[in-house]
Amino acid sequence: MADFKLISDNGILWDWTTEGDDLATDDGLSESVLCSLGFDRRVSEDELPDGEDNRRGTWMDEFEPAGDGGIGSKLWLLARSKPTPAVLPRAEEFAKEALSWMIEDQVASLIEITASFGTIEGLDGVALLLSGEVHRPQVGKASFKFGVLWDQLAQAS
Repeated sequence: MADFKLISDNGILWDWTTEGDDLATDDGLSESVLCSLGFDRRVSEDELPDGEDNRRGTWMDEFEPAGDGGIGSKLWLLARSKPTPAVLPRAEEFAKEALSWMIEDQVASLIEITASFGTIEGLDGVALLLSGEVHRPQVGKASFKFGVLWDQLAQAS
C-alpha cells in the first residue's frame, strides 16, 4: 500500500514531495509514523493531568470501536513535565503504544524507539527527539526520526 511521500530534514518539519506533476508516493511508513506520533491520542478521564479537562483526540476517534484509544500518541501528557532524563522512558512508552497498531496489524514484527532531548538545527529551544526502527516482515527495517519542540509541547496544554 502506497502513501504520500513525506520528507523532512530535521524530523520536525515535514512536507509532501512531487514527482513530475504529481504527488510522490512510497511504500515506506513515514506518514503512518508521523500521524501515529504527531496526533494527540484521546485519554480516559483518570489519565488527565490535574486541572486538565480536555481529553484531546482527533475527529477520527468517533469511528473507533468502544474502548480503543484511537490513533495518535499520549506524548502531549508530558507537556507539563520538565525536560529531565526521568521523562524519557515515558516518552518511549507512549511512542511504542502509538505505534503498537503496526504489530497488531502485522505491518511490523518489532518496533524499537529511543527518546532523548536535544536541539534541532535552525530552531530554538529544547526538543524531545524520538528515533527508531520498524522491523517489517519480508521488507526489512525502516528507520525514522520524530521530534517536537518542548516549548511547543508545553504550549499545547
